[in-house]
Amino acid sequence: MDALLALTSLHMASELEIDNPERAELLSDALHYQSRTFPAFRAELENISPINCDALFACSVLMMACTVVSPSLEIKASEKPEIKGKVPTDLKSLFHLVKGIHSIIDQARPSLDNGSFRFIIQPYSGADPTFLSTEEGLLPPSLRKLCGAMDAPPHHTYRHAVDTLEHCAIAEGMVIPWIVMAGTDFVEQVENQEPLALLIYISWGALLGRLEEMWWAKVAGKTIVQSLAEDIGTENEEWGKVVRWAKSTARIDTI
Repeated sequence: MDALLALTSLHMASELEIDNPERAELLSDALHYQSRTFPAFRAELENISPINCDALFACSVLMMACTVVSPSLEIKASEKPEIKGKVPTDLKSLFHLVKGIHSIIDQARPSLDNGSFRFIIQPYSGADPTFLSTEEGLLPPSLRKLCGAMDAPPHHTYRHAVDTLEHCAIAEGMVIPWIVMAGTDFVEQVENQEPLALLIYISWGALLGRLEEMWWAKVAGKTIVQSLAEDIGTENEEWGKVVRWAKSTARIDTI
């Protein structure tokens, strides 16, 4: 319930203007509910069972959504230029939360497969998205070209990140879990603000930004693109193509 109230508070805050005092109160409420969620959640994780697995799965997804969108509601790149160039998502926390979701599914799959969330967990059919067929054109060719032209480490990390993102883009339910598939090395590169890692990260943000049915993913995706695209797209023509694709995919004005 606390996780649900946290996400509800964030949703209400997202509907208000940034200078509305009630917005700040709602963000504070969300943080309060999130802080109350973790102790009980961790305690229940010690003993996953058919009785609590549905609640644990729901709670983990709600906390993941809060982690994705919270930073985006605390900043607004277009009105606060000082935050441009910063990564507007706690990727390490998100990485561990998504891994936690997979862990709950793995430990309680028989019960979850027969429960209310059976249709939701289908996209989480494993950490390897290669069961999906590859489809050309889902990501801009320039992104793969830039990664292919890189010979020095961590070129394997970047190529793997793009390969898995290409697969995940086919099934929208796989876009968010991609961060685990990309791996810890990639997360480190993004948090170190390595330019090519940020370009891949912007592409992921663009795919999040098109998830119309997930308001929190859409808000976070647009913020990722808006916060980083202006600086990262100045490298050269190929970089610019990727950024323009990201803005168009996330439906951000490119003029």
